[in-house]
Amino acid sequence: MKVLTVDDDQTVRIRLRRYLQEWGHEAVEANSGEKAWELCKQGRYPMAIVDWMMPGVDGVELIKRIRAETGQGYVYLIMLTMRSEMKDLVEGMDAGADDFITKPFDKDELYARFRSGERILGLENRLEANINELRRSNEDLQQFAYAASHDLKEPLRSISGFAQILSDKFRQNLGKEAIECIDYINSGALRMGAVIDDLLKYSRVSAAKQKVAHVESQACLDNALKNLAAAIEENGATVTHPTLPSISIDETHLTQLFQNLIGNSIKYRNDEPPEIHISAELDSGERIRFNVRDNGIGIPEQFQKDVFQIFRRLHTQEEYEGTGIGLSICKKIVELYGGQIWVESLSGKGCNFLFTLPA
Repeated sequence: MKVLTVDDDQTVRIRLRRYLQEWGHEAVEANSGEKAWELCKQGRYPMAIVDWMMPGVDGVELIKRIRAETGQGYVYLIMLTMRSEMKDLVEGMDAGADDFITKPFDKDELYARFRSGERILGLENRLEANINELRRSNEDLQQFAYAASHDLKEPLRSISGFAQILSDKFRQNLGKEAIECIDYINSGALRMGAVIDDLLKYSRVSAAKQKVAHVESQACLDNALKNLAAAIEENGATVTHPTLPSISIDETHLTQLFQNLIGNSIKYRNDEPPEIHISAELDSGERIRFNVRDNGIGIPEQFQKDVFQIFRRLHTQEEYEGTGIGLSICKKIVELYGGQIWVESLSGKGCNFLFTLPA
């Protein structure tokens, strides 16, 4: 391993070089903070041993730069110092130092701290490898979901098309039971098409985060209401809201959130016309909490966590149409931005769907 050693005292650098060579590592030496910074911009050093007191760029400034600007993965930073007061150690740790060695240092103490750094670097490397593997797995899963959904649509169109031909051309020659079978095929094909479309939406959620911008949530709500205009009119629904704040998000994601939640409120209505109210308030310095409240049939408490699971349905297809993916998409969108989504409800007394997003 290449270890960057930074000290304006040549005697210290020679000593560090000798120890590192003895332990099977290579010392790359710099006699100033400026020189060390140039070396950092040219190459990657998993570990650095940095003197605090140097003319020009001192150890604290150098460590701050390494932490903030290199972008080369984690670097384990050991500070060499003659200071021993707590306030000095706090200053160094706050700058980004991982450990301290007080001058004049002992070889055994240096080795113990060096070995501790090696162990931490090993853990960091394994963590980074696991994160990369998880990222690749997620990308593979998204590609699989997209490809599988896309490839399923073609045979589904064939099934639906031939069933329709049978129904149109030979319906008069078929018995009642055969006609019912064809109708079941058509109905099943339509439901499967809806599932495939929603799976495609679910698999594409993460990719759309690349389009994050500062957007007016009011405009997103207006788009969602336009998309739901027919359902709102058909059910006599009323949607009210105050002025909503602007947030940083992909516009299609927030529109989809509003559309899925308002559509849910319209679908699971009581005998009374749906009344839906959307509001938002500052939940903390960094979060906006949205609330979509309705007067629908509500959700029993024991099922309130289940409704966000993919394909989890609380009602039969005959009672309410749907794929069971809409709320799962909402959950995936909200969690993509580090937020939370939950529901508060009493059976028969409406729902409050709440979710948080970055302000």
